[in-house]
Parts: sequence; C-alpha cells; structure tokens
Amino acid sequence: MKDTDYTVSWDKDGFTDPDTYTVRVVGIGNFTGYVDKSFKINAASLDKVKVEQVGTLTYNGEAQTPTVSTNAVAVNNQPVTFTYSTLQDGTYGTLPSFDKAGSYTVYYKATAPNHNEATGSFTVTVDKKVVTEPRIDSKPYNGETQKADIPSSDLYTVTENNGGVNAGKYNVVLTLKDSENYKWSTA
Repeated sequence: MKDTDYTVSWDKDGFTDPDTYTVRVVGIGNFTGYVDKSFKINAASLDKVKVEQVGTLTYNGEAQTPTVSTNAVAVNNQPVTFTYSTLQDGTYGTLPSFDKAGSYTVYYKATAPNHNEATGSFTVTVDKKVVTEPRIDSKPYNGETQKADIPSSDLYTVTENNGGVNAGKYNVVLTLKDSENYKWSTA
C-alpha cells in the first residue's frame, strides 16, 4: 500500500511536456530497496497541415504580399503558428512579398506547443499585367507611302511600321518593353 509499504517520487514535476520521466519506488518497513522506471512522452504530430495562396496577385510595380489559407490540427485545439521563408533552409518569419511577375516557392513551418514541427512548401503566383493592344485605324488609299498611326506608350515600342503605297495590309509589330511583367491581351 502506498505510503505504508512504499513511497513514490518523480525526477521532474508534471507530465505535460514531451520528455523522459523517471519514477522511483522505495520500499518502507518490511520492503527494502528501490526501483527506478523511466517512460517517455513524445511530442504530438500536427495533422491536416495545408497552406495555399488565396486569390490572385497581378503585377503592379510594387511589392505585394499574398493572402494565404492555412490549416493544421493540434491536440486539444492548441494554437498553431505559421512562419515562412523563400529559402528552404533560410530564416523563417512573416509571409514574404513579391514585386515581379512569376511563380515562387514559399516554405512554411507550422509549430504548436508540445508538437513536432511540420514543414512544407506552396506556390505563390504573381500574374503578368495585361496590356491591351492599341487600336490602329485603316487609312484610305492616296497613292503615297503611309504608315500606321500608333499611340505612344511607356509599355511598348514600335518594332516594325514600314507601311506601303498600294492598298493592302502591312505589318505593324509592337514589342513590350517589360515582357517579364506584362503580356498582351491577345496572343
């Protein structure tokens, strides 16, 4: 019977944190000696961890931080904290911002008290901004060399506009100045 035949003591207080604990049972009276027994409490795993971009981002010349949806289930509904990095082995912190069009891999860490850390990655996409082609009006035949009247823009340059004398169609070629961040509205 406890406290009559033996006493029980622990090497640490409480049993809430993942750790190895040792109990010592010491005999009293007719019972002599002691025995030490150890047991381990393992950290829990986070379940259903998922991170993804919500909505779309479109290039606007400024740094933009995506909106993300996060999910993870911790034991006893403990709060889960997410941190982010653009490098898998980099420093994790707030969600990064992006100032160019493209697809980016973002790494995350999900943590909760007394849980193993969960890591993974997701893709953030910043779409190119759409440039609408200028309207180029036809001209009536007048017997002279004519070229298209093209509105000026900071977004494109006129690569070809040789025009012609005879009635017909002539090529006009416009080239985007920043094709990494802009795209034509048509192919």
